[in-house]
Amino acid sequence: MKKIVLVIGASSSIGIPLIDKLLCQDFHVVGQYRTLSPKLEAMRQQFPRRLELFNLDFNEENSDKKISELIQLCHSDLFAIVHLPSVMPTIKPLRKSIVNDFF
Repeated sequence: MKKIVLVIGASSSIGIPLIDKLLCQDFHVVGQYRTLSPKLEAMRQQFPRRLELFNLDFNEENSDKKISELIQLCHSDLFAIVHLPSVMPTIKPLRKSIVNDFF
């Protein structure tokens, strides 16, 4: 069974080295980014079967739908979530969310 780590803030200065370390330890990584960095793109080319990148800006109007897509990519084999955003998104608090908001 593969272990997927979801990294929110994949293109950050912490996200890139973390993803590199996870890939070198045979994890599968789904990386959310707002702005794709050249280093992150190079990693995707180096590990095409184990690194999937997902462009998502939490401040956009359609972010709820894209969040659902992101969760669908990794929910069955999700091992961990790492949250490294550069700016806190303005999304509704989880206590006001229901599971069906994401599926």
